[in-house]
Amino acid sequence: MTLRSLEIFQAVYRCGTTAKAALDLNTSQPSISTAIRELEREYGVALFNRINNRLHITADGETLHQYAAQILSLRDRMDAELKDSASRGSIHIGSSITIAGELLPSLVQKLQKAHEKTFIDVWVGNTDEVCARILSNQLDVALIESIPRGKKLTGEQFGHDNLVFVCGNDCPLAHRKEIEPQLLLDYQFAMREEGSAARKLVEASLLSQLGTLPPIAWECGSNEVILQAAKAGLGVAVLPESVVALALSKSELATFSVRDIHPMRPYYIIRHSDKCMNALLSDFWDLTMGKSSRSQASGTGKS
Repeated sequence: MTLRSLEIFQAVYRCGTTAKAALDLNTSQPSISTAIRELEREYGVALFNRINNRLHITADGETLHQYAAQILSLRDRMDAELKDSASRGSIHIGSSITIAGELLPSLVQKLQKAHEKTFIDVWVGNTDEVCARILSNQLDVALIESIPRGKKLTGEQFGHDNLVFVCGNDCPLAHRKEIEPQLLLDYQFAMREEGSAARKLVEASLLSQLGTLPPIAWECGSNEVILQAAKAGLGVAVLPESVVALALSKSELATFSVRDIHPMRPYYIIRHSDKCMNALLSDFWDLTMGKSSRSQASGTGKS
């Protein structure tokens, strides 16, 4: 007995003939007759009496009909609940600090509107911390700036940002348009914390040109704190364009370029390689990738 054979039996019960049942199920009449005979053979009973080219339900057939109706109804309820699970479930989203401040709120807002009954949990940290939580299955999906090699992570790039050198208006570098990399060693820096993708990118860029790093006077997990330190003249900082744009427009700090150092940071959406892509996760993934297209079209520098 299979669910399909019960569906066929119910169609015959409803239609009265195998020919009409075949039309109802869009299948052949012989397959209908075969399914009924197999049910009768399996249970050792007659389900229909065949009189004057018409089928008449037997007492055993009525019993099967009652159970079949319940079984198929339960199947339909199960299908509906499982297919609707995305709108009633939960999703745990991780993000790096920069992306959380720039892109994540609007993405979560759109996901919440599409899945009103869904609980959306967000955790924000640096890239290393976020990846660790993805690998331990504490997060379902995350938005970060780099994908560590050798980890069971899969992802796609959905955008990027540029990092710029900034300093206080009283800093001698504030009056320079471009400087040689070696000059950076004469100044202290305000940097993101260890484990930050931005910190790794900046350090790699500096090491490639200088072979060493300038002194780090400020170290913090907040872009805003680093920005305030730079404005106060307490260190040179390298921050995303989006973070410093307002302060630059108000002339609250200065920016300069460094020859051959132009750090650009990609944005990725990632998940564990073994993570199943359910409907809710797929929707957030597609929404994030679509965000890239809309941003690029509006000229915000995302790609």
